[in-house]
Amino acid sequence: MDEDVRRIVAESLKGELRSLDFYFALAERTSNEEIKKLCRRFAAEEEGHLRALVDWLEEDTSPEVRSALREVRLLLDAERGREKASPLEAEQISEPGRLLLAAIAKETESIASLRALQERVDDPGARGLLARIMGEEERHKAILERRYEEAVKRSPSVVS
Repeated sequence: MDEDVRRIVAESLKGELRSLDFYFALAERTSNEEIKKLCRRFAAEEEGHLRALVDWLEEDTSPEVRSALREVRLLLDAERGREKASPLEAEQISEPGRLLLAAIAKETESIASLRALQERVDDPGARGLLARIMGEEERHKAILERRYEEAVKRSPSVVS
């Protein structure tokens, strides 16, 4: 795996970890049970994406990748079954409309990162894995956009 691909992979891993934390934080910040449930489900799916990327990376034998993977696995094991404290970016968000917009932005960022990685990877299995994860992120984004549109229809003040 060349240095550019390693850098993109590292950013993708960080992005998935940030998304995992972000969705846990949003679930904690909202009193809307529907959004809370959706955020928890997305957090679980983000953890699955992160684990799938880690499993794929285990094929790389470089010491740097091995070390980074051990750290990610330790973080994932420590997080299992425990809610995260809110990351700074979610601290300021409590209204359902803003929560949904923040989540849409997070999914857009993740899709772009995965697409960049997929364009740099030659391995067909890895490309397929990245395409699957990207498809799930696109599904998340579509669900969030629908929820946001519904929220705006119910209460136009959501956009303010």
